[in-house]
Amino acid sequence: MLVPKIRRANAAPRKPLFAHAYVQVLAGIALGAAIGYFYPE
Repeated sequence: MLVPKIRRANAAPRKPLFAHAYVQVLAGIALGAAIGYFYPE
């Protein structure tokens, strides 16, 4: 007896790393700290 295959709903495709807000915030903090360290004026 043949049973038809049922397609499962796949999870949403993974977003790129910079699509997450917290990664952008951490990158901004690191960039601001680096600029403040190297150019403190």
